[in-house]
Amino acid sequence: MTLRVLSIQPHRVRGGPAIQHLGFLRGLRAHGWSVHAVIPAGHELEAEYRSTASAVHTLPSLPTVPRTTSPMRLAAYLGETAQLSLRLATLARRVDADVVHTFNEAVPAGGLGARYARRASVVHVIGMSVLAPRWVAVPYARVLAASNDRIVCCQQAIRDAFASLGVPRAKLDVVYNSIDAEAVRHVADVAPPVPKHLPLRVGMVAGMDPRKGHLDFVAAAALVCARRSDVELCIVGSTVGNPEYLAAVAGRIAAANLGDRCRLLGAVERVEPWVRSFDVHCVPSLTEALSVAALEAMALARPIVATRVGGNPEQVEDGVTGLLCRAQDPQDLAEKVLALLAAPGRRSAMGAAARARADELFGLERNVALLDRALRDALAARAGRRSRSAQS
Repeated sequence: MTLRVLSIQPHRVRGGPAIQHLGFLRGLRAHGWSVHAVIPAGHELEAEYRSTASAVHTLPSLPTVPRTTSPMRLAAYLGETAQLSLRLATLARRVDADVVHTFNEAVPAGGLGARYARRASVVHVIGMSVLAPRWVAVPYARVLAASNDRIVCCQQAIRDAFASLGVPRAKLDVVYNSIDAEAVRHVADVAPPVPKHLPLRVGMVAGMDPRKGHLDFVAAAALVCARRSDVELCIVGSTVGNPEYLAAVAGRIAAANLGDRCRLLGAVERVEPWVRSFDVHCVPSLTEALSVAALEAMALARPIVATRVGGNPEQVEDGVTGLLCRAQDPQDLAEKVLALLAAPGRRSAMGAAARARADELFGLERNVALLDRALRDALAARAGRRSRSAQS
C-alpha cells in the first residue's frame, strides 16, 4: 500500500530549507511515499517542487513564529495559526494523507492541523530559534510534543535541548541535514570554473541574516588582508530581505578600505563552482543548526573554519575536517583562517577528510532512510492510540 505524506515548507526563497526539503521529498518518493508538498505561492523553486512531488499545494502564506514581544503581533499570529491549522487539516483530509510532516519547527499549525484531521504528524526541527529564551522554549516544546507523534531534530544537540525541556527522548529522532554529494560535485564539475583574481580565496555562503555573522567575517577579512596580500575574500548569497543589514555589511567593507579584496557578490546562478574555488570555507555564524552551505563545501573537499556554536561542532571535526573558533571573535576567526592559508598540505588533508565525513554521515540516502523510519513510527504511534481508545 502506498503511503501519503503531506509535507509543509514555509519559506518561499531558494535556500537551505527549500533545498533540504526537496532532497528529502525525492528520497521519500524513492522509498515509496506519495508526496504532497505544501509551499507558499510564488516560491522561487516551485518548478522544482512540481517536478519532485506527486502534487504541490500552494497557500498565500505559511507564517512562522514571529521574533517579537509585541502583544498585538503575537495575537495576530495566533489567529493566523488557528486559520492555517484548519486549512491544513482540510487539505490533509482531502489528499487522504497518512502523515503530516512539517519541515520547520516554527510552524506549529502543521501538527495542530494533523490533530484536527486525526492524522499522524512529525515536526522536523531544522533550526534553533525556538529553543531560547527558556521561558519561551519550555511551553513551545510542550506544544510541539503534544501536537506531533515524533520530533525529528537535525542534530544531536537539538535532541538534547528538547530532552532538557521535558520532551521524552523516546519521541525524539536525529536526522541530519543532508545533501546529495554526488549531485553537488556534478554541478561543480560541469559548471565553468570561477577564476580567481588572487592566488587564494576565502569565502562564506549565506543570505542577509545577522545570525550568519557577515560583520564578523568582514572584520576578520580586514585582519587577513593586513597580513597577506595574496588573498581575496568573497560573500556569496542573496542580498534581499534585510536592507538595513545589507547596508551595514557593505558599510563595514567600505570602512575597512578592503576594495576588491572583500567582495559582496549577492546571489549567483550556481553556488557550487564558487564554493569549489574557495581555499577555505567559513561559517562565522552567531547561531547555527547544521549549515547546508558547509555540507556542500565538505562534499567539495573544502576545509571549514566555523564558530563553536549549535551544530557546528557536530558537523566540523576540529583539527580533522576544519577548525573551530570562538563566535563573535573576528581575531580568532582570522587566526584560524591564516593558519590554514599557511599550510596547503593541511588544507588538502582536511578537505579530503571533510568529503569523507559528508559522504558517510550527511549523505542524503542515509538520512532519508531515518526520516522514512520516523514517519512510519509516527503512523505506528497513531495506530496504537486508536487501538487503546477503541479498547477503553
